[in-house]
Amino acid sequence: MFMIGLRCGGALACFMMAAYAIGRHTKSHDIAQAEDSRNSQESDELTAEVGKLRKELEEMKLKREADRCGRIRAERALREQTVKGDRNKKVIEAGTTEQEETIGREGDGDDLNLYRMRPIGWLRSCYRRRFGTPRQGTVVHGGRATLKLTSECNPLMSTCNLSDYSHVWLIYIFHENTNLGTKTQVKSKVRPPRLGGEKVGLFSTRTPHRPNPIGLSLVRLQKIEKGVLHFSGLDLIDGTPILDVKPYLPSSDSIPPEQVSVPGWFNAPVVSGHEAVFFSPSAEEQLRDVVDDLEFYDDYETICSTLKEVLSNDIRSLRMRDSDSAETDEKPNIHFDNLKIFFQVSQANTVEVTCVELARVIKRA
Repeated sequence: MFMIGLRCGGALACFMMAAYAIGRHTKSHDIAQAEDSRNSQESDELTAEVGKLRKELEEMKLKREADRCGRIRAERALREQTVKGDRNKKVIEAGTTEQEETIGREGDGDDLNLYRMRPIGWLRSCYRRRFGTPRQGTVVHGGRATLKLTSECNPLMSTCNLSDYSHVWLIYIFHENTNLGTKTQVKSKVRPPRLGGEKVGLFSTRTPHRPNPIGLSLVRLQKIEKGVLHFSGLDLIDGTPILDVKPYLPSSDSIPPEQVSVPGWFNAPVVSGHEAVFFSPSAEEQLRDVVDDLEFYDDYETICSTLKEVLSNDIRSLRMRDSDSAETDEKPNIHFDNLKIFFQVSQANTVEVTCVELARVIKRA
C-alpha cells in the first residue's frame, strides 16, 4: 500500500508540474500575441500618420505652386500693363493714335512667340572645339562637315534642286558663346584681332558675341546624299545649331569690288602665318595608324594637308603667343575629326606636330 501511495503521489506531482508548464507556456503565448497585436496596431497607426503627412505635404506643394503661378501671371500682367502704358504715353506725346502706332511697330520683338525658331539640324564638323577652328571658312579649304536635317523639314523633298548650287549660306547660332543668356553682358565695343587691342563698335565687326548670337557663313556644298548635306571650306564647330540654308546667288550676293569700301584696319593681316608645318617622324607614323578611325577623311595625304592648312595660320591666343611654351607645361593641342593633335611653335616660326592620338568624341545623332 505504501508503495502504491508513493507511486500515486509521484504521478500526481508529475501531472501538476506538467499542468503548470502548460499554463505558463499558454500565458507566454497570450502575452506574445497581445504584444504582436499592439505592435501591429501601432504600425498601422504610424502608417496612417505617415500617409496623412504625405498628403498634407502634397497639398502644400500644390498650393505653393498655384500661388507661384498666380504671382507670375500677376507680375507678367503688371509688366504688360506698364509697357502698354509707357507706349500709350509715347504715342500721346508723339501726337499719333494708338492704332497708327501699333501698325508701325508690328514685329517690335516684345512678343517673342512671333519669332520662335528651332534648328533644322545640328552640324557635324571636323572642328570639335573652338580652338583650332579658322576665323573664316575660306582660310582652310579642306575642312569638312555634314548636316542631317530634322524629319520636320522633310529632307528628301526640301533639298530637291539644292545640289544645282555650288555654295550655300548657313545661318546658325553661336551656341558656345560664354555670354549666352546674359542679356546685360553684351559688350558694345570689342577688340578685333587685326587692331591689336583697339576697340571698335561690335556692329562694325563679325564678333560672335552679339545681342542675338546669330552667325552667317558661306560654305561649299559638296553633295547631298539621302537628305544629308556635305560641306567643305567652313568655320563652324561641331554641334552648331543650323537655323537655315540658303543658296548663294552671285548676281545678288556679290558686289563689284570697286563699289565696296571697308575700314583700313580690315585689310591688315590678323596674324602672320607660320613659315612651315611639319610632322615629327613619330607623329607621322601615329597619323598613318589612325586614318581608318577618322570620320571625314579616309586617306593620309588629305588629312595631312588639311592639318597643315589649319596649323599654318597662327591659331594661338594672344596669351599663348606672348608666353614661352618652352618655360611652361602647357602643350597646345587641337581636336580635329577624331584626333587630338599636339604641336609646338619654334622661335623660327615653324610648327612641329609632336603627337597624334585618338580623342574621345561624343557621337551625335
